[in-house]
Amino acid sequence: MAKDYYETLEVQKNASKEEIKKAYIKLARKYHPDRGGDEEKFKEINAAYQILSDDSKRRQYDQFGNVFEGAGQGAGGFNPFGQGGVEFDFGDIFEQFFGGSSGAHAGRQGGRDIQMSMEISLSDAYLGTEKDISFDTHVMCDRCNGKRYEPGSKTITCDRCRGVGRVKETRNTFLGAISNVSICNECFGIGSIPEKKCTKCYGEGRVEDKRNIKVNIPAGVVTGDTIRVAGAGEAGFNGKTGDLYVSIRIKKPGRISLKARELLEKLREEGL
Repeated sequence: MAKDYYETLEVQKNASKEEIKKAYIKLARKYHPDRGGDEEKFKEINAAYQILSDDSKRRQYDQFGNVFEGAGQGAGGFNPFGQGGVEFDFGDIFEQFFGGSSGAHAGRQGGRDIQMSMEISLSDAYLGTEKDISFDTHVMCDRCNGKRYEPGSKTITCDRCRGVGRVKETRNTFLGAISNVSICNECFGIGSIPEKKCTKCYGEGRVEDKRNIKVNIPAGVVTGDTIRVAGAGEAGFNGKTGDLYVSIRIKKPGRISLKARELLEKLREEGL
């Protein structure tokens, strides 16, 4: 069973962002591994804070309805924050307070998730359907295939991080002296830079373009359900792409067609 993030941070469900922040700081100081604390408890605190400190993620956590994994895999049980709670990186949390991270992983410059809404008919909700959806976002550069360098060229070791993908600095904080590791902003944490940048994406590995996605709507969806299409979001700097979340809204029926009426009568006869 997933942990209750409010209980983890020892706050009420109506706690303000300031109260959540204060609770996190207090518990982080207590359980930080560098100060002899419990590492597993510290991870739980960070996971909880990452959700509750973000307005959008907190709304999803508080109010999310049924979610469908993938396209056409059926209903139930998918947690939009990952199995058992949330996927997180200490770097995401410590970046907010210290401008760096504690053990940040190189190359975590992934693309963002995208949220959209879609209106479908009542018959499509009953029977299931497939819909096309289009939106503007960053997509992988088709000239360099996300490699960032001009075809025929290559990458070379980043001078700033010397190929590590991270840069380290030590700061004095309320938790004491902490060595912060942050992602290199020259190579985006990859450790290498283009010898000659791609002339289309200018070394980013991605460009702005329209993405066209087919979304399978499983039978039985209701208003408020959300379908997750993995890897259909924004392209990142290192080929890691975010996800697409499509919120379903069912149109209010007007005059019911003869075909729809026959379908409803059949469903009633079958006891559905």
